[in-house]
Amino acid sequence: MNERRGRVPPARQAWQGIFDLVMFSPHTRDRMHRISEDAGFTPALMKAVLSPSLQPGQPVPMRTLAGEWRCDPSYVTTQIRELEQRGLVERRYNPEDHRFKTVVLTDKGERVRAEMRDQLLEPPEFFSVLSAAEQRTLRDLLDKLVVCAQAMPPPTGRPEPKRDAEPG
Repeated sequence: MNERRGRVPPARQAWQGIFDLVMFSPHTRDRMHRISEDAGFTPALMKAVLSPSLQPGQPVPMRTLAGEWRCDPSYVTTQIRELEQRGLVERRYNPEDHRFKTVVLTDKGERVRAEMRDQLLEPPEFFSVLSAAEQRTLRDLLDKLVVCAQAMPPPTGRPEPKRDAEPG
């Protein structure tokens, strides 16, 4: 980890640490796959049931899910159909416009979602290297970032790739 230091900005170093921990650490990546497999889900189906837009008692338009998931509406239909067959969601006509359907978690869906979240949010063993005070500091810093990220407007489009300066 220390080989990354030097002239790399601290914010980038911190983000790389979070990214590596979540995306590439076998302790986190394999754990997510195990939890989804234990529940009889594919990782994609687990991501669908954990979708931030699917909140208990709140119907959400399927097109909202397509936007959130950044995918074709037919993919949403496939995932929702699977969740519906398992009794985890219900599709309903949108009361404001019957051409569109909404999705709502069932009681069973809420229970399954809560159980998965509970398992996923159990800290990995490697958190034990941090003292209780360090864990609180980390929590507080991450809370600050989450609040800031939630307050920002969503990004529009895809970011432009960084390019080296043109030779002069």
